[in-house]
Amino acid sequence: MDEETREELAIRLFQEAYQHQMNKEFDKAVELDSKSYLAHYYHAFLMLQNAMRPEVFSDAQKSLERAIQLNPNFAPAYAALSSLYGVHDERLEDALAAARKAAELEPGDASYYLNVGIVLLRMGRIEEAHKIGQDVLGAAKTPPQRAAAEAFLNQVERFQDFQATTRQEGAGEPTAGEQVTLGKQWGADPNGWWEKDREGGAKPPSRLLRTTR
Repeated sequence: MDEETREELAIRLFQEAYQHQMNKEFDKAVELDSKSYLAHYYHAFLMLQNAMRPEVFSDAQKSLERAIQLNPNFAPAYAALSSLYGVHDERLEDALAAARKAAELEPGDASYYLNVGIVLLRMGRIEEAHKIGQDVLGAAKTPPQRAAAEAFLNQVERFQDFQATTRQEGAGEPTAGEQVTLGKQWGADPNGWWEKDREGGAKPPSRLLRTTR
């Protein structure tokens, strides 16, 4: 093993050790019913980051709901909860309400509006989803915002093309249930709410505390 490989391994082991200890501390804080909304939010964040499995969703959902109880104005928790509700067809209305609340709380964050569009797409409300994508694209001020809006609009348009092809083949209009099923196939990853934070270098608690007080 050369020097560079050893260094990379050492850094990875250090990061894993740090994250393991962080997981333990957040687990303990939640077990003691911490009054810090961030403790519950990051508990959910880390659970899903480490194990994106359905059995983890229930515990993560409880932590996010508790975070919102402690701080009803914390938009990231609503956005995260929207994605978890969206895993279940019967909770899509709840997912939409949570997504809209996040966008209402932080109107300057385009990703929250696109999250509303994603839920609408999964519900089969295609025209509404398309309008949100267009609105976000029209208001985009940075290249990443434009790219995200364009990617979402491409998803919507692909879904519309698929619907048109289905009609041409004589299958008729999809039922409400079929719309939801198709929305799952064409919508964004319902568990991807934390990807934005992770790709941007998952916000450490100290930074988030400074920006949300």
